[in-house]
Amino acid sequence: MTIKRNILRIPSTVVGFILFTGMAITPILAEEGFKSPLSQEEISPTLPQQPGLTLAAANTASTNEQKEAKRELSASESEIQQLVKKGVIGEDRESNTSAIQALKAAKSHRLRAVRKALSQVGYREKPVNCNKFSRYFGYGCQYWCADFVSWNFDSTGNKNKKVPWGYPSAVSSILSWAKKNGHLVKSPKPGDIFIMKARGASHTGLVRKVKGNLFYTVEGNTSNQVMKLRRNLKAYPYLFVRVPS
Repeated sequence: MTIKRNILRIPSTVVGFILFTGMAITPILAEEGFKSPLSQEEISPTLPQQPGLTLAAANTASTNEQKEAKRELSASESEIQQLVKKGVIGEDRESNTSAIQALKAAKSHRLRAVRKALSQVGYREKPVNCNKFSRYFGYGCQYWCADFVSWNFDSTGNKNKKVPWGYPSAVSSILSWAKKNGHLVKSPKPGDIFIMKARGASHTGLVRKVKGNLFYTVEGNTSNQVMKLRRNLKAYPYLFVRVPS
């Protein structure tokens, strides 16, 4: 009987030793910055994580938006030239200084967002699709026209890295929010968000001036940078969103 009790004690002692050792080593590894060879970051390096959300919640909440964001229209140099020839858009050569001065006394949130956007004209992504606007919301290198719009509104608002339309990186998020809450408008005004859809993809930016059938924009992810353009209302069926001040 004595022998049996000793034999039974051995596995229990070993298990206790293993558990104790594991508990002791785990904090040390964490403190030293140890990472598993197959960390979640390496398995899914581009998985968006919104501030305040767990990894699982972010993954579940934004799956559709992530798919839509991948289809966003990144206007290349050749595409810009084609649209210029068709009269859909044109380059706007008005100086930033005069544009910013015109908005200097802006009181509404929409116009503050436009003024902020104008201060970013000339900013370029580097390398491809890597940009500070997506990083601001905790994302990696991706199409960023929607991130640019979201960044301008949040950085001139409460700066909590959240926007009314939820997921900041997809044009579809802005559009669905606007439709649901009655924020789509027919005629643009300075401070509105414009949306264009082409070939199943989407593009967005901010309206800064309207003159007759033309409206003037400041937008990101256009020829890999933040640009000012002139767009023709009659040449394309644009959608416009007016964010409440």
